[in-house]
Amino acid sequence: MIDTANFEIEQLYENKVLSNTVNNGLIEYRHLQSASENNHFYYRVINGRPAADHIVKVSSPVALKKTIQMKTASLYVMPSALANALDIEVSLLQGIYLEVNELR
Repeated sequence: MIDTANFEIEQLYENKVLSNTVNNGLIEYRHLQSASENNHFYYRVINGRPAADHIVKVSSPVALKKTIQMKTASLYVMPSALANALDIEVSLLQGIYLEVNELR
């Protein structure tokens, strides 16, 4: 069974032309401000192809990093690596959105 979700775009955070070059496996995630102090959202910055749209939610009252940069051979960072970079337990992460086939 596939879960589906509906969402509405309220604000465009980044808009740029994508290059066709890979950024040597360096992936960046940026923090999105949330209305709740206990919820934080991170999105993967897409600079070129191939790439993946990836958004994660972090349930934590602690202030977290604004940007995270990591090297990986994957199109997105695994939850355990992201939790390690944020210095939190992996159980505090929740995948919100992942699309891996659109930007190949």
